[in-house]
Amino acid sequence: MSRRELPPLKDGRGHISLPPNTWNDESALLTDTPSSHSQAADPFIPSTTFSPQQWDQPQDNIQSMYTGDEPPEIPDKAPIPVALPMSSVAGITPLPLLPMTVLSIMMLGEFLSANVSAPWVLFMVQSFNTGEDEADVGYWTGVLCSMFFITQFATSLLWATAAEKHGRRTIIFISLLGMAVTCTLFGTSRSYSQAVVIRLLQGVFGGAVGVGRSNVANVADVTNEGRAYAIMGFAWGLGGVAGAIVGGVFESPAKNYPALFGKVQLFIDYPYLLPCAVASSVTLLGSFLSLFLGPDGGPREGAIRLSDKENEPALLDIVEEEPTTPPHRRLPDWSRS
Repeated sequence: MSRRELPPLKDGRGHISLPPNTWNDESALLTDTPSSHSQAADPFIPSTTFSPQQWDQPQDNIQSMYTGDEPPEIPDKAPIPVALPMSSVAGITPLPLLPMTVLSIMMLGEFLSANVSAPWVLFMVQSFNTGEDEADVGYWTGVLCSMFFITQFATSLLWATAAEKHGRRTIIFISLLGMAVTCTLFGTSRSYSQAVVIRLLQGVFGGAVGVGRSNVANVADVTNEGRAYAIMGFAWGLGGVAGAIVGGVFESPAKNYPALFGKVQLFIDYPYLLPCAVASSVTLLGSFLSLFLGPDGGPREGAIRLSDKENEPALLDIVEEEPTTPPHRRLPDWSRS
């Protein structure tokens, strides 16, 4: 007999189209499992195996399914289960402007107020006549600088507990206002003991910076939290750089800028007040802006709030993966004798 090759299978559900009342769908499923009823494999024809019930059917019934001009279709395979989602997110939610501004000021102000005294704190301690020689002056200068970080470390967990009880907005406001006041007072120190006490208070209010870091969870989501933490780290590093610059530029203004401040008695009596006041103005602004936050430190939902038209979440474009079409298969030549 002449050998006739049957057309490829195509179907929408994964089954062979069968005449009614002949076979059920379950018996006509294609399978890749070798069967004991299969004949010798033809190297030029992909191996296709049926269930045992299919091999018992007359060949005339099987060939009658493929007499039309249009070949039957093999359906698409069911998608393979995967652990990761099958879609990709193509949008990022914009960060809310006001909360991120306040948190950035908090991070910047903490390092700014701690580092603004770096260029001149040695001369301040020397003016207190604390040590007899330069070694003693250096020692007491180190002790004075460390007071900030000691109390900051000791009070950080206390601020976190207070934030959970009274709300993050209250703690952020108190911290920023306290940093502004104590930094200004540090520039007016007239004795070493006074400077130590003020430096300790600076560290107390600086300990709430951990509340600001944790508040990122209230203003960001999974699409933009990485950017939010990057902004916070940038602001903290900027505070360290800006603090040293501000302290060096505005130190002793009556002496360095006599045309502007030479006759201002306040800056003559307190040569380190101006750099501390400049640094305090940043945290004072942050404390004012924090009043417009919500109780949890996020965007405020009340009547007083900034316009958030620009901060509306962007629509997320979900790109679904197209199912892959399996390759066509050939049935064995049933007309072969």
